Amino acid sequence: MSKKAQMKLRRFVEGHEHAIRLKAEIMIDHFLEQVIAKGKIGDRAR
Repeated sequence: MSKKAQMKLRRFVEGHEHAIRLKAEIMIDHFLEQVIAKGKIGDRAR
């Protein structure tokens, strides 16, 4: 894939509301399961 095509594809994906929502859900799920549930922050969170 050419660099120009990659840039256009990336711009579309990053600007697409549904893709943004899915990425946010994945990040929140990861944070809850891997950080909060395992007690990695403790009382150090700000």
